[in-house]
Amino acid sequence: MAHFQRQGRLLPVAWPLYLAAAILPFVLGVLIMQFLAGSLPGGIEALIPVALGDDDGAVDELAHLGDLLTYGAAFFIQVATCAVVLQLHWSSIRTQTPETGTACIRLLLLILAVGAGVATVVRVTDAAAYALTYDLTRGLLLSVDGLPESFAAGNYFLGQSRMFFSAAMPFLIGVLVVAFGAAAGAAESTPTDTAAPEWERCFGERFERLQNAFRGSSLVLVTSAVSLMLFLQLPAPSMSESYGEAVSRFALALTVYWGVVMTLTLLALFLPPYLAMRREAIRRHEIAGTNQDLEKWLDERQHRPMRRHLANLATLLAPILVGPVGSLAQSIMGG
Repeated sequence: MAHFQRQGRLLPVAWPLYLAAAILPFVLGVLIMQFLAGSLPGGIEALIPVALGDDDGAVDELAHLGDLLTYGAAFFIQVATCAVVLQLHWSSIRTQTPETGTACIRLLLLILAVGAGVATVVRVTDAAAYALTYDLTRGLLLSVDGLPESFAAGNYFLGQSRMFFSAAMPFLIGVLVVAFGAAAGAAESTPTDTAAPEWERCFGERFERLQNAFRGSSLVLVTSAVSLMLFLQLPAPSMSESYGEAVSRFALALTVYWGVVMTLTLLALFLPPYLAMRREAIRRHEIAGTNQDLEKWLDERQHRPMRRHLANLATLLAPILVGPVGSLAQSIMGG
């Protein structure tokens, strides 16, 4: 403590981060709950009749509020996961040489610019991707009086509803993860001199960073699929039984569809850098002049292919994608 006082500080320089780590999750949780529950018509008092059994509408609103909070929890996990993975990708970019780092930033900005252009075209043309994923869900919620309608309508901020921001935030941070992941993958695929004495150490560090980026992005994919599924199913409990079942089936199908798109995006991001690094390892193996089998040589140095991580990804996705497919198949077959 005397050392801290001599330095004129209450805490060491980095210790406020521990303070933020202890408080920030709770603060964000409070803000997310306020954001989702703040659209309740009549405030929390409007839910009191539920206990008295006097208002069936209040029962529906309480159920919908529960669905919103469940979605809010998934949204919170997704955003937190994305934030961690973004930091991971940024760390990979920062470890590069100035020339490679500058090229990564240019690639990142170019991806964001092109992505913004594509998103604008999708929105302006009211393409099916926008109409089915967002507009349909909003229209269904607007058809239900009370909390669902107030959540999807109104002028919360900049002329948009609370629903708009609750859908836009996960999408935008997911786009950032894709852009940063592409830049990080490109950075790690930049070859080094295979004849250099330090090649194996540098290559191992690069490969480890690439694998960590893939693992983190896989987790983002899973949390995004869960969040999307809960969002699309928001209107279902508020509808009649037959309509609610149809909405649930549609939501599950759309989740499967976008889950496949996200999976292919993940593979498109990380297979090229992996293949580039594998070619680099093959050149090193040839220069080494060893009679040892290539795969065994890679095994000893832990420069393994990503098929192991692809298998892990499939395991993570199975309950999300296979479950909906099974439910849909059962419904179609009349089960």
